[in-house]
Amino acid sequence: MTQGCLDGGPSLRDPLQELQHPLEILAAELDQHEVDAGGRAGGLRVVKFEPTMDLAPRRYADAVVLHPAGRIDHTSSPDFRTALAPYLDRCAAEQDCVVLDLSGVEYISSAGLRVLMLAAKQARAQGGTAVVAALQPIVSEIFEISRFHLVLDVYPSTREALAALSPAALAAFPRPGVT
Repeated sequence: MTQGCLDGGPSLRDPLQELQHPLEILAAELDQHEVDAGGRAGGLRVVKFEPTMDLAPRRYADAVVLHPAGRIDHTSSPDFRTALAPYLDRCAAEQDCVVLDLSGVEYISSAGLRVLMLAAKQARAQGGTAVVAALQPIVSEIFEISRFHLVLDVYPSTREALAALSPAALAAFPRPGVT
């Protein structure tokens, strides 16, 4: 009779615990090779990771309006989190407030909602304010179903968000029909 994990024998989890994320494996491989001045390690080129999501930031007085676009799902949420980080660092009392204009976001998954939840938590912990505005119908439905309006304040438009957050930012925001 073979031993199983219940009677102290080998566990099925042991081989799984030995597996590492592919990037960790690559990092371990690179650590075993010297990197020359040309940025090469054992025939591999070392490339610095740059987030690919552009948030198209616009400053209006003490508010920063960010405009993510496309889908925020399990594939893009790490880039979204990385791109959002420097703005959240300044989202604190007596500093910037952050408005996420989601008019360009066509879909958001639970992974994207998690990034927003962590952003709201960080902003609150720092005494700052982060809100969302201008949700597309599908994104609005996702917010309603998940009751995400309890996590972040939701405004119908960026103008209304700025009006609620900062008179100075609203004054700096372009008026409709004025270019």
